[in-house]
Amino acid sequence: MRFTVKDGQIYGYDESQQALYDSRIAHEGHESISEADALAILNPSKPLQELASAAMVQVNAEYTKRMGAIAEVYPLHERESWPVQLQEANLLLSYADVAPIPETVKTPWIDQCAHQRGMDRMELAARIVAKDEGYRTASGFLSGVRQWHEDCIDLLLTLGEEARDELQAYDHLQGWERAEEQLAT
Repeated sequence: MRFTVKDGQIYGYDESQQALYDSRIAHEGHESISEADALAILNPSKPLQELASAAMVQVNAEYTKRMGAIAEVYPLHERESWPVQLQEANLLLSYADVAPIPETVKTPWIDQCAHQRGMDRMELAARIVAKDEGYRTASGFLSGVRQWHEDCIDLLLTLGEEARDELQAYDHLQGWERAEEQLAT
């Protein structure tokens, strides 16, 4: 296959069109170009920043999906109460060695929840703190993987054109399996 270009238009010719190819070059002002040049014109390179942004969109989508899988187990209104739960749990647990706990220590959320569950409020406080630690561990780990991706993409950007192929084929799924292994332990 042979190619010519004129006014930004690319024309391709197979072996049976040799006469047309020769005529266009000789009489119509076409310029002969290589197949690689034709492909470069037809598929111009995206700016590196655009490639980096596209890679980060994929990374962030993966992060959102994985964080969502952890959070979706809990209804929204319960998640909204997590700061209150944790505050009350930590307050109660700070009095673990004090008996009786002073009446001035108010924990209405835990008191009501423990009562409805038929459970001691100190036990509920300990469970809340344990669940919070588990969630923060998972969240921190997944955030670390996301930020690792961000660092890798930034590094590729600083390398410039020599890293174009890596940036273009960036694997946004790498590293997440480490998170799954870590969270399983």
